[in-house]
Amino acid sequence: MDLFYEFDWDNVHILDKEQILYKRLLSEMIHIKKQKLGLNLQNDTFSLDLLHIDLFSET
Repeated sequence: MDLFYEFDWDNVHILDKEQILYKRLLSEMIHIKKQKLGLNLQNDTFSLDLLHIDLFSET
């Protein structure tokens, strides 16, 4: 398993903008769950209801 990653910092994209904290956190959790090969440990998605996880998870 390769543990070294190279990031393309010149092609970063903003996925969403939200001024309201709760909505911003929810949006972040959804985007994290939609990742197929994300580096995020997904520890910050525990408060996302299981029903929502199934809706937003890519299979």
